[in-house]
Amino acid sequence: MLDSIDPWVHAAFDPLHLSGVGAYWRVISASLLGHIVLLRLLPLASKLLFPNAYGRLSTTDKHAWCVSLTTLVHSIYDSFFILAFINHPVLNDNKMDGFNQNFEYYLAVAMGYYMWDLSTCIINFADYGY
Repeated sequence: MLDSIDPWVHAAFDPLHLSGVGAYWRVISASLLGHIVLLRLLPLASKLLFPNAYGRLSTTDKHAWCVSLTTLVHSIYDSFFILAFINHPVLNDNKMDGFNQNFEYYLAVAMGYYMWDLSTCIINFADYGY
C-alpha cells in the first residue's frame, strides 16, 4: 500500500530538487509520528516519575514541560548520532558530496523532528510566542 504513495511523493518533491525527501519519506513520516506519540506519552511518564513536580504545574506549563522533554530526547539522540559521524572518513574526505546511508537516515529522522517542532511552534504561537 505504501508503495502506491511513492510516485506521488516523488512527483511533489523531485521537481524541487528535493529527491532525498522522496527517498526517505517513510523515515521522515515515522520520525514525525514518533515525536507526536512521545509528546502524548510524556504526561503519563511524568506523572509516574515526577508526581510532585509535574502535579503542581498548570496545564500550560505541563504542555511546555512535555515539549521540552521531547526536544531533550531528540537532542540526546542527535548528540550520540553526530558523535558517531564526526570523524567519518567518507564524509571528511569529501565534505561537499560525501555520502553515507546511515547519515542520510539520521538526516531523515532529524527532518521529521523539525517538522514536528515547526508544527508545535505554529500551533502554540499564541500561548508562548515561540
